[in-house]
Amino acid sequence: QPNIVQYIEHFEWDAHQFFIIMEYIPGGDLGKLVQENNAIREPYVKVMARQLVDALGYLHDNKITHRDVKPDNILIHSTAPLVVKLTDFGLSKMIDTEQTFLKTFCGTLLYCAPEVYSEYSTYDDQGHRVRQRDRRPVNRERYDHAVDIWSLGGVLFYALSASPPFPVKNGISYTE
Repeated sequence: QPNIVQYIEHFEWDAHQFFIIMEYIPGGDLGKLVQENNAIREPYVKVMARQLVDALGYLHDNKITHRDVKPDNILIHSTAPLVVKLTDFGLSKMIDTEQTFLKTFCGTLLYCAPEVYSEYSTYDDQGHRVRQRDRRPVNRERYDHAVDIWSLGGVLFYALSASPPFPVKNGISYTE
């Protein structure tokens, strides 16, 4: 898939170290690009969105959920034309069957889908904490490929606005 960083080879250094050699991507990551150049214009974000949807579609078709889609894991292969590549599969997980669901909390909270966040049920739709009796029902046991699409939406918002998808304080999402 042209929008996923390509695996080259791997080797074990010793019993506790495993190295993976990947293709070199010269342009840095999306987070750095936005920090240094501000928001990206919509026509370019549309190109990037198409490429990332294709990359995630390939993964999902192969029963792999990335689980950590964020600006730092989108590398810039070139800017003219714009070509981005998804990387860092450290949190990826295979889904064996349609009935198998992911159960592990992981990923970057700022781009994390609500159903993955363990305290999701303690907030209302406006992002304010609620009392025990007013909590929304949530099944923290099951989530699937949709978490990658939620995260991609946050990434595209960030690319278009140069702001994270939610207010942050000290790098941690907050709403109060």
